[in-house]
Amino acid sequence: MVRADAGLQVTVSQTASLPAMFDFGPNQGDPDISSHNPSAGPLCATSATASYNPPGGTIQNGVWFAAPSKCGPYPGPAPAGTVSSSMTVQAKQFDTSVTSDTGDIMLAAINPATAVTPVIINPGQTATINVTITPSGASGSKVSGTLYVDDLLDNVPPYGQFAADELAALPYSYTIK
Repeated sequence: MVRADAGLQVTVSQTASLPAMFDFGPNQGDPDISSHNPSAGPLCATSATASYNPPGGTIQNGVWFAAPSKCGPYPGPAPAGTVSSSMTVQAKQFDTSVTSDTGDIMLAAINPATAVTPVIINPGQTATINVTITPSGASGSKVSGTLYVDDLLDNVPPYGQFAADELAALPYSYTIK
């Protein structure tokens, strides 16, 4: 799960036992980005990398993937090989001193075991979500941040995906006593 933020960048690196390449992108499929050889040479190599830093600096949130592909042609069946991929995301830091009774789906970006209990709010309805800020630091320290209100969409056509968006950004500040 990638959190959509300004200044975000996604980088994928791959090493393989056979010449290979990869493509990566959000689970919804757009943009679909291909790897490139980090040195001057063929597209298919045992080492490949690619980064995505879009104009405007905001990328699509949600689940992202990287899928390797062996490069052929081969005179017979494609040989077996191994691949290791890593994805690095540069984004805003989460403030772990802020929690809510609903949880935070965006935390799945750094902890896939994140539990959430979303509140369903139909048109014309309201709801209260309790938020707890547990301060830490020296007495007299001023703390400020932004509380994001997110939505969660599930079973989105055509592939039954889920997505989340930041609907509102509420600034807060306080002084530790």
